[in-house]
Amino acid sequence: MKQFLITVAGVLVGLLLAFVGVLFLVGGIIGGAMAPAPQPGQMVLTLDLRQPMTDQTPSNPFAAFFRHAGAAAGADPHR
Repeated sequence: MKQFLITVAGVLVGLLLAFVGVLFLVGGIIGGAMAPAPQPGQMVLTLDLRQPMTDQTPSNPFAAFFRHAGAAAGADPHR
């Protein structure tokens, strides 16, 4: 019986240490991700607005049901 209690205590201590280790690991990952990236001393930012920018390519889920892919959205099929 004594050996059983020692084994149970060892398992509980091991689980506690593993849990604390995981907490430190997750905390380190989050802390590293929240730190700002180093910026160079001098930097120039440019923004070219001469061409249209889209966040996503437009897609029509109903394109298989229509002859022209844009017909369901009311788009000009001759474009």
